[in-house]
Order: sequence, then structure tokens, then C-alpha cells
Amino acid sequence: MQIGLYYNSISLKNTIVAFFWSVLSLGRRPKLLREGLEIELKKIYSKKEWFFFSSARGGLAFFLKSNCISSGGGGEVILSAYTCLAVPTAIIAAGGVPVYVDIDTDSLAMDEKEIWNKVTNNTKAIIVQHTLGISAPISSIYNKAKSLGIIVIEDCALSIGTKIDNSYVGTCADAAIFSMELSKTLSCGWGGLLLINNLSLLNSANRDYIKVPEISKYQSIKDLLQTIISTWCVHPRLLHFPGKYVFWIFSKLGFFRKSTPEIEFKGLISNNFVSKIGFAQTLLARLQWKRFKSLIDICAVNNYYIREELKASGFKVHENKSYKEEMVSNRVSFIVQDRKKIINFFEGKGIQLGLWFDGPLSPLPDSQIFNFNIKLYPKANFIARNVVNIPCHNRVSKIERKYIRNILKEYKKEIE
Repeated sequence: MQIGLYYNSISLKNTIVAFFWSVLSLGRRPKLLREGLEIELKKIYSKKEWFFFSSARGGLAFFLKSNCISSGGGGEVILSAYTCLAVPTAIIAAGGVPVYVDIDTDSLAMDEKEIWNKVTNNTKAIIVQHTLGISAPISSIYNKAKSLGIIVIEDCALSIGTKIDNSYVGTCADAAIFSMELSKTLSCGWGGLLLINNLSLLNSANRDYIKVPEISKYQSIKDLLQTIISTWCVHPRLLHFPGKYVFWIFSKLGFFRKSTPEIEFKGLISNNFVSKIGFAQTLLARLQWKRFKSLIDICAVNNYYIREELKASGFKVHENKSYKEEMVSNRVSFIVQDRKKIINFFEGKGIQLGLWFDGPLSPLPDSQIFNFNIKLYPKANFIARNVVNIPCHNRVSKIERKYIRNILKEYKKEIE
């Protein structure tokens, strides 16, 4: 049995429909296509205001520049020390200064007490990350930040569909970002969403969004083809052969591009960092959001089942015990003592495990512009060195869940 970690939510049917739909829609205005996607989103999130970008980090940079950081730059933005490098890159792109907060090792959320120790007169915004389906204490953070005049943004890139007390994450603060990149719970290859809940922030966003450039239709179709090919290259049955060879060939030929350009790892901002979502990605996203409930329900059940099996096997699983939540992610995060051993053991049984995030800031930056000192965040560093992820995405079936349970039991005996 082969259970892949990186197998995304895009179905073969969706890839075929999206491709032909894209060809037939070449003459249509991208704005009209985005309106169709907005209709699907508003069925789930009611009367919320949406903006569409080629990446979530681009949407974050846009919002910060539009509402938080003045044209002179320099405003401070507080964020988790355990996150993807894309988040501080977006802050830098907007002209801001990233200020990090260490995490709670149980929930992976920022240590709430430490947030307020980092607030200064120059703090413009706080980015609250819901990590791998585990919700952060957004209500208490938002209420205090509001009294201080600080804008709060939810980072829902890793937790689309997660609920806190029956409300979706992303609806609890001033604004939120969602990622639809290939490795996320709900994917269209390249794409990010910005949701604005605070209507007083809409005017500046609407004004500036008009100026955001469109991705060319050629690039959009090219990215769609990469998404289609990549989707099947990482299929468990095709990954070793011919998947990885096909992926290597297309990458060498320059047909595939990286979701995060290497120059961004140095703190440099790539061209079209802030750009509107491609028309082909819009069409694929619309197909995916039509399947939202079925995709999310499967991930939620898988997440719960595998989480309970990990606990039964004696592993420390990350969770927030402070309030009722429904966790949705495409992988479950847990702590181990010997990562190499467990990864090799599961690999031998056909189950891919992953390391996410494998650095407190992932990947670790080599530029001072990120304002990051790994020694200052021992909890995030500990988690990054000991974390392992196991798949719980919508492709994991009941039979595969039972198989994972049996392998966990085998591994437990192996290490006892």
C-alpha cells in the first residue's frame, strides 16, 4: 500500500474540466471569472469581501501595504517564529519589519503573553497563524489588539475549514489569508485569497486592488499544465516511476517554476509578487470550492482518527485543549525522538512522512533583512527539530487509516 503525503485534493476529473474550461474561457475577462469564484465562497462565508491573488503571500503584502504600513514603511508586524518564510517575506515586500514571537509547544500558536511583550508604539499589525488545523486563541488576541488600535490578520493557509466554536477560522479578525498552493488542503496550484471582515478597511483595499496587475493568460495556462502534471507525478503509484523523472525533466527544461522563487529566500522581492490570480487558476479554484464541504469533512474525520491513533501509540500530538474546535488539515503534526528512524520505518511500509516546518522559520533565511535570530525562539526551534507529519488528506481512505493504525502499532513495538 502506498500513502503519499503530498498528494493534493485535485481530482483527475477536475484537471480535465479545468483545462478545457480554460481553453473555452480564453476570451473572457478574468474579472468575470473571479466573480464566479466569489459566488462559491460567499455560499460558505456569507457576505464577506474577497480579493484574489496569485499567492497568499501576495495577498498578505497587498493588505499590509493597503491598510497597515504607510508609504514610508518601517511599521512593525508581529508574527509567529514558527512559520513559512513566505510570511515575513510578505511583510518585507510591504515595507514592514517582521517581529517574531515564540510559540506554545502544545498548540503551535504564538505564546499569547509574549505577543504583548513585543508590542510597541510602532506595531501596526499582528498575524495570527492557525497551524496545521490547530486554531490559535484568536478571539482574545483580537479583542486586546482592537483596544490598542492594532489590526489582526488570520493566517489560514494551513487550516482551511477549521472551526472554532462552530465558526470558520478567517472570520474572527479584521482580515484573513488563505493559500491554495499545491501542498494545501484545498488547491488550485497557485492562488491565494484575502478575506476582509472589517468593512472600514475596504475602501483602501478596493482602491489599490484596481492597480494590481493580472497574470498573463499564457502564464496562467502554463501554470495550470504544471499543476496537472505535478498532481499526477506525486500520486503514490506514480511517484517513484515515472513521476519523479517526469517532474525532473520538466523542471530542467524550465517548464516548471517554483512556487517560491529562490531570490525570495534572500529577502529580495520577485516580479509580480503581488498579482491577481490567473484566470485558469480561478476556474480550477471554483471547481475545488464547489467540493469544499466534502473535502473538508473527509480531512476532518481523517485528522481526528489519525490523531487519536497517534495518542494511543504514545506520541505527543499538537492540539489546543482550551476550547472546542474541529481541526482540518491535510497532515497531522506530532513529536518524535528519532525522526530519521520513524521516517525510514514508515517509508519501508509505503507511507510518506514529512517535516513541516523543518525550521523555526522555514527555510531558515540567510539575510539580516528578515530580522530573525534562531537562538531567541527555543520552543519553535525544538519543535522544528523534532516534528514529523503524517498524511490525513482527503485521499486517505478508511482502509488506509486502518493500515496507518497497524503500522503505528508495529513501530511502537519496534521502539519498546
